[in-house]
Amino acid sequence: MDGMRMILAACLAAGPVLAAGLDVQPYVGKPYATLHARLVSAGYAPFRILQPGTPAYRMAVYNRRDVYSRYPEVQACAGTGLGDCDFVLSRHGDVIVVHTTGETAATLVVADLRRCSPAEAERLYAQPHS
Repeated sequence: MDGMRMILAACLAAGPVLAAGLDVQPYVGKPYATLHARLVSAGYAPFRILQPGTPAYRMAVYNRRDVYSRYPEVQACAGTGLGDCDFVLSRHGDVIVVHTTGETAATLVVADLRRCSPAEAERLYAQPHS
Protein backbone atom coordinates (compact mmCIF):
# COMPACT_ATOMS: atom_id res chain seq x y z
CA MET A 1 0.00 0.00 0.00
CA ASP A 2 3.01 2.32 -0.41
CA GLY A 3 1.54 4.21 -3.37
CA MET A 4 -1.69 4.61 -1.47
CA ARG A 5 0.16 5.95 1.56
CA MET A 6 1.80 8.62 -0.61
CA ILE A 7 -1.59 9.76 -1.88
CA LEU A 8 -3.06 9.66 1.61
CA ALA A 9 -0.19 11.85 2.75
CA ALA A 10 -1.04 14.27 -0.04
CA CYS A 11 -4.63 14.56 1.16
CA LEU A 12 -5.31 17.71 3.06
CA ALA A 13 -4.40 17.40 6.73
CA ALA A 14 -4.23 20.99 7.91
CA GLY A 15 -6.21 21.62 11.05
CA PRO A 16 -8.95 19.46 12.52
CA VAL A 17 -10.87 17.26 10.13
CA LEU A 18 -14.42 18.49 10.05
CA ALA A 19 -17.14 16.43 8.46
CA ALA A 20 -20.50 18.18 8.09
CA GLY A 21 -19.48 20.48 10.92
CA LEU A 22 -18.50 17.51 13.10
CA ASP A 23 -14.95 17.47 14.48
CA VAL A 24 -13.99 13.86 13.79
CA GLN A 25 -10.45 14.10 15.19
CA PRO A 26 -11.59 13.02 18.70
CA TYR A 27 -12.53 9.66 17.13
CA VAL A 28 -8.86 8.72 16.62
CA GLY A 29 -8.19 5.71 18.85
CA LYS A 30 -11.90 4.90 19.04
CA PRO A 31 -13.84 2.11 17.30
CA TYR A 32 -14.47 2.73 13.61
CA ALA A 33 -18.07 1.61 14.16
CA THR A 34 -18.65 4.71 16.31
CA LEU A 35 -17.23 7.13 13.74
CA HIS A 36 -18.95 5.30 10.88
CA ALA A 37 -22.35 5.62 12.56
CA ARG A 38 -21.76 9.32 13.18
CA LEU A 39 -20.69 9.99 9.57
CA VAL A 40 -23.62 8.03 8.13
CA SER A 41 -26.07 9.91 10.35
CA ALA A 42 -24.52 13.15 9.02
CA GLY A 43 -25.25 12.05 5.44
CA TYR A 44 -21.93 10.52 4.40
CA ALA A 45 -22.01 7.49 2.10
CA PRO A 46 -19.39 5.32 0.40
CA PHE A 47 -17.39 7.30 -2.16
CA ARG A 48 -17.27 4.14 -4.27
CA ILE A 49 -18.36 0.55 -3.67
CA LEU A 50 -16.06 -2.13 -5.04
CA GLN A 51 -17.96 -4.88 -6.82
CA PRO A 52 -17.28 -8.44 -5.60
CA GLY A 53 -15.52 -10.61 -8.13
CA THR A 54 -13.76 -7.74 -9.90
CA PRO A 55 -9.96 -7.42 -9.94
CA ALA A 56 -10.22 -4.16 -7.94
CA TYR A 57 -12.23 -5.95 -5.25
CA ARG A 58 -9.81 -8.89 -5.08
CA MET A 59 -6.80 -6.56 -4.84
CA ALA A 60 -8.34 -4.21 -2.28
CA VAL A 61 -10.19 -6.52 0.05
CA TYR A 62 -7.91 -9.59 0.06
CA ASN A 63 -9.24 -11.89 2.78
CA ARG A 64 -11.10 -9.13 4.65
CA ARG A 65 -14.59 -9.91 3.39
CA ASP A 66 -15.92 -9.37 6.91
CA VAL A 67 -14.84 -5.73 6.61
CA TYR A 68 -16.36 -5.33 3.14
CA SER A 69 -19.68 -6.87 4.14
CA ARG A 70 -20.00 -4.56 7.14
CA TYR A 71 -18.45 -1.43 5.60
CA PRO A 72 -18.84 -1.27 1.81
CA GLU A 73 -16.91 2.03 1.74
CA VAL A 74 -13.68 0.09 2.26
CA GLN A 75 -11.11 1.16 -0.31
CA ALA A 76 -8.30 -1.20 0.65
CA CYS A 77 -7.16 -3.58 3.37
CA ALA A 78 -3.71 -5.01 3.97
CA GLY A 79 -3.54 -8.78 3.98
CA THR A 80 -1.05 -8.92 6.82
CA GLY A 81 0.30 -6.97 9.74
CA LEU A 82 -2.01 -4.83 11.87
CA GLY A 83 -4.96 -5.33 9.57
CA ASP A 84 -4.78 -1.80 8.15
CA CYS A 85 -7.83 -0.72 6.15
CA ASP A 86 -8.79 2.54 4.48
CA PHE A 87 -12.34 3.78 4.03
CA VAL A 88 -13.52 6.58 1.78
CA LEU A 89 -16.80 8.37 2.43
CA SER A 90 -18.28 11.45 0.82
CA ARG A 91 -21.10 13.93 1.20
CA HIS A 92 -21.81 16.59 -1.42
CA GLY A 93 -18.20 16.52 -2.68
CA ASP A 94 -16.67 16.51 0.82
CA VAL A 95 -14.46 13.40 0.99
CA ILE A 96 -13.07 11.85 4.16
CA VAL A 97 -10.48 9.04 4.17
CA VAL A 98 -10.29 7.04 7.39
CA HIS A 99 -7.34 4.75 8.11
CA THR A 100 -7.95 1.98 10.66
CA THR A 101 -6.18 -0.95 12.24
CA GLY A 102 -7.77 -4.12 13.57
CA GLU A 103 -7.92 -7.83 12.96
CA THR A 104 -11.68 -8.02 12.33
CA ALA A 105 -14.48 -5.68 11.26
CA ALA A 106 -15.65 -5.60 14.87
CA THR A 107 -12.24 -4.52 16.21
CA LEU A 108 -11.32 -1.76 13.75
CA VAL A 109 -9.91 1.34 15.47
CA VAL A 110 -9.50 4.76 13.83
CA ALA A 111 -5.79 5.51 13.38
CA ASP A 112 -5.91 8.56 11.11
CA LEU A 113 -8.29 10.75 9.13
CA ARG A 114 -7.75 12.93 6.10
CA ARG A 115 -9.91 15.18 3.99
CA CYS A 116 -9.34 14.69 0.26
CA SER A 117 -10.65 16.22 -2.91
CA PRO A 118 -12.77 13.93 -5.09
CA ALA A 119 -9.86 13.83 -7.59
CA GLU A 120 -7.44 12.69 -4.85
CA ALA A 121 -9.92 10.02 -3.79
CA GLU A 122 -10.20 8.78 -7.38
CA ARG A 123 -6.40 8.42 -7.47
CA LEU A 124 -6.58 6.18 -4.38
CA TYR A 125 -8.61 3.69 -6.39
CA ALA A 126 -6.17 3.87 -9.32
CA GLN A 127 -3.19 2.79 -7.18
CA PRO A 128 -2.09 -0.84 -7.14
CA HIS A 129 -2.39 -2.32 -3.65
CA SER A 130 0.53 -4.18 -2.14
